[in-house]
Amino acid sequence: MENTAEQINSVRKFLLFKVIYDNTKGNNQEIRFGNAYVKLDAIKELFAKKEGVNEIYKKNKQIFDIIKEKIINNDKKADQFFKSFKKNFNIGEEDKELIDDLTLLFNSKKYEMDLKSIIFFFKCFRKDDEWNKKLLNKYEKLS
Repeated sequence: MENTAEQINSVRKFLLFKVIYDNTKGNNQEIRFGNAYVKLDAIKELFAKKEGVNEIYKKNKQIFDIIKEKIINNDKKADQFFKSFKKNFNIGEEDKELIDDLTLLFNSKKYEMDLKSIIFFFKCFRKDDEWNKKLLNKYEKLS
């Protein structure tokens, strides 16, 4: 019982574990927790083996995509996620390349949305647009 309590305490605020637990099937909470904890250990093992982030992502795509959605517009939540990820996976500052890869992986959805917004802006903002001409005439002396 004490071991289970320690396990629960170690992962109770860890978003990755919460997502794994939520996506683990079963009615019995104890069994679900055990299965989710085993899955978390399997992911830790992939990082310990120094598998590439892309390979780890492919093996855990559904879970990682859910996390991307949860942190997409919340920098505070994203920062907390990365801190707890580094802590739970024993990733130190010396692993700069891994940290950069993880940041890119989990923030890719946000970057994708930023790029889509920029592309949309330029598609909609044509030089020959009447609205654009009026805007340019009104503000051309500001610079």
